[in-house]
Amino acid sequence: PIETVWLDDSTISWAIAYARNQRGCSIWYQSKAVANRLEELGLKEVFRSGDKIPTKSLPDIAAFSVSSHGTGLNLQKYNTALVLEPPSSGLRWEQLLGRLHRPGQLADEVNFHVLQHTPKFRGSLRNALEDSKYIQDSTQQPQKLMFAVKTKREG
Repeated sequence: PIETVWLDDSTISWAIAYARNQRGCSIWYQSKAVANRLEELGLKEVFRSGDKIPTKSLPDIAAFSVSSHGTGLNLQKYNTALVLEPPSSGLRWEQLLGRLHRPGQLADEVNFHVLQHTPKFRGSLRNALEDSKYIQDSTQQPQKLMFAVKTKREG
């Protein structure tokens, strides 16, 4: 059996603290280990792929599996998203961004903050950008990721 061993909780702890300081923040993850750790460190609302999500009474802070975005979720309540494990697919990003940036969103801006603290995560976002550009060029359909303002923040 495979067992996850966390050597450092600083990234997950920081993510929870960051989300608690925002109004309407969603956290996005891909792995079961991250979902479990979010819960273990005190985040009450962690939704996994396949979970029923109560869209009428969403909490101010919640974590969602990136895989759960394809189920028609309307999460306009959130205007800030923190992506802990960025997907490498442009199509996944289009769906993920569309969960918050859609008709019914009341905020003037929707902000997605993407952690890229490992070479793998930097590569994932780079691949997603290339994929989105290819999709946009080949289909002539604008891709949300291509309109994103990309900034680099240290720390």
